Amino acid sequence: MFRNFLSNHVLANLTFVLILVVGSVVFMQMPREKDPEINFNWINILTVLPGASATDIEKRVTDPIEDAINSRIDDINFVSSTSRESSSNILVRFNQLSEREFDKRVADLRREVQNVYTDQLPDDADDPNILEITSSNGFPTATIVLRGLGSDEGFRRSARNIRDEIERIEGVDRADSIGLYEPELHIEFYPERLAGLGISPGDIADTVRSYFQDVSIGDLETESG
Repeated sequence: MFRNFLSNHVLANLTFVLILVVGSVVFMQMPREKDPEINFNWINILTVLPGASATDIEKRVTDPIEDAINSRIDDINFVSSTSRESSSNILVRFNQLSEREFDKRVADLRREVQNVYTDQLPDDADDPNILEITSSNGFPTATIVLRGLGSDEGFRRSARNIRDEIERIEGVDRADSIGLYEPELHIEFYPERLAGLGISPGDIADTVRSYFQDVSIGDLETESG
């Protein structure tokens, strides 16, 4: 029977074409991802301490978190850290683990980092951002570079607006921004004049800080709500 099929060239060709057509239709209907989800067992920890130098970031933020991770978390392959002005970035790579074991180690890591944040980090430090790096979130699908004549607040506001508009696009998971630094206030003073007035540099810092903070003032009822 198989020999008769091979000798019938018309039937063999039609069968071959049918297989190609059916295969193409099935292939077009199969679910596909441009960036399939692959977990690399990497965890990134980003902590921001506004206005701190790279040296202060390393001593007051990076070192306490890194020491806690190395001493209290198991199954770690390596830990790499980078301390920059105002930010600490720690990359943790775990050994090859099952999904259940990896989730347990990540939970342990989150708990230890939160303990360090509560007990050891400066009060001005932001809550550490812990991100599991996978193939879908670790590498950008697209990179947009904005250039302008000046790096003023107007340019930063425009960049933030563009970022927010991108995040509203259907199918976009998130849009990360780099380089949108917050404006800083620099104050120069004469130490001898401050001493004559009985004012310390710390008093100036506390006064400026009191003017730039969010304070809860309660609820306000209006006609509309």
